[in-house]
Amino acid sequence: NFTLSYLKDMFGQLKNLSEVVTLYLSTDMPLRIEVTPNDLNLEIDLYLAPMIGV
Repeated sequence: NFTLSYLKDMFGQLKNLSEVVTLYLSTDMPLRIEVTPNDLNLEIDLYLAPMIGV
């Protein structure tokens, strides 16, 4: 699980890259964050998974 403040800080940084950020949520997969920077012809996929077993 991720805290809302952690996600807010992370997305606060991404808003400088792109106007559109897409989230993909699933119960069996890490959170996938898709970012398409405004002035570049590329797509960035970030994966965020919780630490298990600590």
